[in-house]
Amino acid sequence: AAFVQHYSAVTDITSGFDLDYSEGDLQQFQKTAGPGTDFPVSDHYDYSVYAHSMSPFIQVENALTPKLTMTTSVRWDSSVYGYHNALPDGSACDASVTSCRYIRPPSTSERYYNWSPGWGLRYDVSDNHIIYLNLARSHRDPHSAEQFQRQAGQNDNHIDSAQTDSIELGLRGGDNILTTEINLFGMRKRNVVFTDSDANTIYDAKPRHYGIELSATYAPLSWLEIEAAASYARHRFA
Repeated sequence: AAFVQHYSAVTDITSGFDLDYSEGDLQQFQKTAGPGTDFPVSDHYDYSVYAHSMSPFIQVENALTPKLTMTTSVRWDSSVYGYHNALPDGSACDASVTSCRYIRPPSTSERYYNWSPGWGLRYDVSDNHIIYLNLARSHRDPHSAEQFQRQAGQNDNHIDSAQTDSIELGLRGGDNILTTEINLFGMRKRNVVFTDSDANTIYDAKPRHYGIELSATYAPLSWLEIEAAASYARHRFA
């Protein structure tokens, strides 16, 4: 839900909140022998998860001059996950296997609280062209597989939310026939979870992304529209 208030001739305030509730379960088992003892013929996982979240937010847009507009926003996310494991805690493999692929954490609940601020400027170069600059921080809670499907060597500790700090600078404009946009961006992340080429789950990664994006839309006729897009980016994982 969102509510827009025209606070003054130069200020608009948008506020609201998001509510979410979901639940699910997973059963995973293996009937035939795998490539090694770390893939046991047994029940791997059997658990259920519920999740609910509440996220109030507010955004203030100020016209600093007739051509320059500043936007400031903040969002607060509160999330709770309840996890119940229906199988014995710990390794799904035989006790002699030290590198089991499937580790079951004990039943637990996890809570996440995150602030996500944002700030931006928009300058109207002309009636049809703008320059914009945006700075933002965002968060993503770990999904259930990242939290509750562990591997050998991974403990049962709390996993922090992934955090992204981003910046973008762009130029957008056009008319009824041709519109174009160019965007330079950079992102720095931390607490990222991903799976490497050996199917191992990597925690607390700190990737960085930089690049440029180009897009254009051409509408020579009322019934014909042609779109094109291209990008170049560099990604560094650490």
